[in-house]
Amino acid sequence: MVGPAVRASDTEAAALERLESEARRCNTHLREANASMRKLQARRGTGLHSVCAYVTFQEEKSFLKCLQLYPRGWVSWAGAYTRPLLSST
Repeated sequence: MVGPAVRASDTEAAALERLESEARRCNTHLREANASMRKLQARRGTGLHSVCAYVTFQEEKSFLKCLQLYPRGWVSWAGAYTRPLLSST
């Protein structure tokens, strides 16, 4: 019964080699993407900053924490009117 055991280990070795090869390709692709991003950042300069963000929350607790941490802007204004409703449930 040595034959089936050898075949199983050969199959596992081939699968492992395939996965390692795929991981190497992914790492190469990631390095290329990072290099492209660095080139774009170098062209545009470092003075860029975000002025807006779209944020979603899975839980109400996270939303309320965000309102506490970042009280400025329309989100906190909207939260001021919804906070009693949200905290009462």
